[in-house]
Amino acid sequence: MVTDVRQKLMLFMRENNITQKELAKELNYNYEHFNAVMAGKYTVSNRLYQEIENLFRRYGYDKGLDDRGRL
Repeated sequence: MVTDVRQKLMLFMRENNITQKELAKELNYNYEHFNAVMAGKYTVSNRLYQEIENLFRRYGYDKGLDDRGRL
């Protein structure tokens, strides 16, 4: 089971054939900042964390959520 948010996003992008740029746009997040977060230069903010959780719910991406529907 993958627990790191960045790893979950990488799997999501790979399985859905989505680029980082497309994902940043989908999350309504600045691409440059999102790229830095994905590279580990910044931590995942509460806002981004919530947006990712909502994204996984919208896509029905259960692999990224726990039994309670949380990241």
